[in-house]
Amino acid sequence: MPRRRPWWTGASSGGPWRPFEKEDAIVRLIDLIRSPDPGGEELAKRAPASPPAGPASSDSAADNGRERTLPGGAPPVPIAARATPPGDSPGRPGVAELLRELGAALNGFLEAARANRPLPLASLEPLASRLVDGLAAGDDLAMGALGAGEGQGSFATHCVHVAVFAVRIAAGMDLPRTEQPKVALAALVHDVGMVRFPPDFAQVERSFTAREREELKRHPDESYKILSTLGPAYKWLADVAHQEHERDDGSGYPRGLSGDQIVETARIVGLADIYESLTHPRPHRKAVIPFDAVRQILATERRGFSERVLKGLITGLSAFPVGSLVRLNTREVARVVTSNPAFALRPVLEVLFDAAGDRVQGRRIDLAKNGLQYIVDLATVQELL
Repeated sequence: MPRRRPWWTGASSGGPWRPFEKEDAIVRLIDLIRSPDPGGEELAKRAPASPPAGPASSDSAADNGRERTLPGGAPPVPIAARATPPGDSPGRPGVAELLRELGAALNGFLEAARANRPLPLASLEPLASRLVDGLAAGDDLAMGALGAGEGQGSFATHCVHVAVFAVRIAAGMDLPRTEQPKVALAALVHDVGMVRFPPDFAQVERSFTAREREELKRHPDESYKILSTLGPAYKWLADVAHQEHERDDGSGYPRGLSGDQIVETARIVGLADIYESLTHPRPHRKAVIPFDAVRQILATERRGFSERVLKGLITGLSAFPVGSLVRLNTREVARVVTSNPAFALRPVLEVLFDAAGDRVQGRRIDLAKNGLQYIVDLATVQELL
C-alpha cells in the first residue's frame, strides 16, 4: 500500500519519495511556521486530526532501545563525520576554551550537589553571560557544540551543549539579550537532579524496564529540591528545572502541566534538550544531522511546544552555520559562505572539492536557486586532508 505523505508536503499521493522531495518539503514547512501566524490557524487547519506517533524524547535514557525515525518511517541519517570544534581552528580562538571552562565549572557544581555542599552558582553566572556574548558574536560556539566529536561525552558536556542551543533558540525568539543569560544558566543546571542516580544509570545499552523509566521521571523533582537550596532569589531557576520535561499538551512529566502553567524558559530548555539529544550519539543510537533533527522535532513535537518556541528553533538552529563544511548529494564538498534567512536549509556555498575529490577554485552555488543539489551531511577538515 503506498505510503501517505505528511500533511505539510502539500501532496497526499503515494509513490516513492525522492531525497530532494523530502528536503523541499521541510523547507516548505519551515516557511509555513516562520510566516506570521501567531494564533496558529494555518497550522491547525493543515494538521491531521490525530498527533504523529512516537514523540521525540529529550532523555537519552528515556528512548533507550528505540531507534528514532523520521516522518514516514525513514531512518535517521547518521553523522558519519562531525565538524571540527572551531575553537581549535586557526583564526577562531577561544571557543573550545570557553566550552571547556563551562564544563569544568559545571562539573564542580554537580560535585557539590552530589556531596550536599553549598552550590557554587557564582562560578557559572559569569560564564553564562560569556556564552551569550559568544553566540551573539557568531556561529563558532554553535559549531563547537555540534562538532564535539563522535563520542558521547560527559553529562556536563551534554548540559553545556543544551545551554548553547537554548540560547540560540531564545535569540531566534527575539528574547531580549539581557534575559538570555538566565536561559543559559537554567540550561546548564537543568538536570542537576541526575546526581541522585548512579553515574551510569542513563547510559545502559538495553531497554529500560518500566520501573526504571518511572525512576528516571523523578529527576526533575530532585533538581527542584537541590536548586531550592539557593533561596528565594533563585526560585525561578528551580521552577525551570522542575518543568523542563513538561509539555504544552500535558504529556510531559513529572506533574503533567500544560500550556501557560509552564514557564517559557522551561519550554526553551526542554526543546534544546531534545535537539541536543538528537544531534549527538547515544549508546543505543547514532546522531542525526541538524536539519533532520529539526525536521523530526517539527513532525513529532508540534503539540508539545508553543509555536513561538518552535519558531525560535527554526530561526536559531535550522541554518547551517557560516564556515561549516558540508557534503552535497552530488558528492561534492563545500563550505557555507552565506546563510539564507528565507530558506534556512539552502545557504550559499563555495565548492571546495568535486565528486572525484579534486580541488575546485572559485565556484559558488546558491542552493536556494538550485533545485538539483542539496546538503546530505556535515564534513570535517580531517576528511579533506
